[in-house]
Amino acid sequence: MAALVAIVYFSCTPKAEDTPSEGKDGPVMREVSEMVSLMFEMEADMKMIRSGLVDDSTYSQVEVNVYKKFFTAKTSKDVKIDSVFVVKGNAFLKELHRLSNTNARDSAFTFFNNAVNACITCHENYCPGPVARIKKLRIE
Repeated sequence: MAALVAIVYFSCTPKAEDTPSEGKDGPVMREVSEMVSLMFEMEADMKMIRSGLVDDSTYSQVEVNVYKKFFTAKTSKDVKIDSVFVVKGNAFLKELHRLSNTNARDSAFTFFNNAVNACITCHENYCPGPVARIKKLRIE
C-alpha cells in the first residue's frame, strides 16, 4: 500500500529547510526530511483506510512493512529516535498488522483507532504539533 498516523506522523515544527521561502520566481519549497515525507504518506493512507471503513466499502489493506521505515528515516535535527520511539512505533505497527489481518468490521474499527491512538501517544512525546490533526482520523 502506498502512502500511510500516525504514528509518528508529521514533523513538529517546520524548520527553515522545510518551509517555503521567496525566490525571484515565487515561493521555493525546501526539501523535507525522510520522516516528514513518510508521515505525509502515512496520513494519506490512513485517510484512505478510514474512508473505506466509514463508507462500508472495502478498505485498503495495509502494507505494514512499508512503515518500518520510520525507525531508520532521517528526522529533523531536533527529533531523535530512541527506545521509547521504537516501543511506540511497534505499537502502531502491531495495530496495522491486526487491521490488515481482520475481516470483522467492528474489529477493523478498533484496530484502526488503536493505530491512530498509537500515533497520538508518540506525537505527544516527540512532536505535539500535529496531534489535533491526527485525532481527526479517529472513527467515532
